[in-house]
Amino acid sequence: MKNLDEIREVVRDPYGYAKKYKAKTHKKIVGYFCSYAPEEIIWAAGALPFRIFGRKGNIRLADQHLQSYCCSLVRSVLEEALSGELNFLDGTIFPHTCDSIQRLSDIWRLNVPFGFIPMWYCP
Repeated sequence: MKNLDEIREVVRDPYGYAKKYKAKTHKKIVGYFCSYAPEEIIWAAGALPFRIFGRKGNIRLADQHLQSYCCSLVRSVLEEALSGELNFLDGTIFPHTCDSIQRLSDIWRLNVPFGFIPMWYCP
């Protein structure tokens, strides 16, 4: 039952769980956006891979940096980063999946004051 309780906690508040994990283990947390990110390499490096899905809410800050046709994932994730909700991340991987994610990496690098920004090119 303890494992199920932990899973419920993660699902209920993934960001809160990640913050507690980091405080408890002092390990790095690396965010990623899609299944092309190298989770195994993140684990092997001793960090926790953290899938960023974005959340529902008003988009104010991100609209200053993105075209109106960008997908909801890119818009919501950038909003969270700019508002500081993702400041527990030590890094973020931007896979080479679509034009919006590729451009998000540039916007992130110039405007988000935390973490490193590696690019991951998938075949």
